[in-house]
Amino acid sequence: MDVALHTKDDMDTTNVIDDYEPRSRGKDLQPLAYSLDEAVRISDSCRSIIYREMKAGRLKFLKVGSRTLILREDLLAWLQSHRAEKLRKGPEGTFGHPKKAA
Repeated sequence: MDVALHTKDDMDTTNVIDDYEPRSRGKDLQPLAYSLDEAVRISDSCRSIIYREMKAGRLKFLKVGSRTLILREDLLAWLQSHRAEKLRKGPEGTFGHPKKAA
């Protein structure tokens, strides 16, 4: 599995998701939804942030039986909304975490 590493400041989220190649899928077939673990890996976030955003209603998800899935377009929209918010506010800390006092 080849996943490009990017810094959070200059990451183009579209390319990261398009280049992501989970388990047995080929590049021609993109997944419709991601598991929580896949969403954490792709977004370079942590589970607690993903859960917090889902609980707050900012990250849409669905339940299929006992599995929690995040649709590809919902993850992409959530990532892009954070990028747009950061551009509006300027660089003040890392993605999802407030800047620590020195």
